[in-house]
Amino acid sequence: MKEYADKLIPDVANVWHPDETMLNVDGQYRWMWNLMDRETRFPIVGRPTQTRREHDATNLFLEGQRITELSQTY
Repeated sequence: MKEYADKLIPDVANVWHPDETMLNVDGQYRWMWNLMDRETRFPIVGRPTQTRREHDATNLFLEGQRITELSQTY
């Protein structure tokens, strides 16, 4: 199944929407970041972080870019 899923090509537009949610994990605040296609709301990437800083958002977009570029090589 993994081989099949890895070959799927996400149909995403050029505009993405980030969303972050604050979680309380064992008394510690963490952030869950999600990046999705603005039109279809297709989830591109999701990742937890310990902080809510600019580099966390930047890394989210860079990972999304990497994932969508990799999917277009098939």
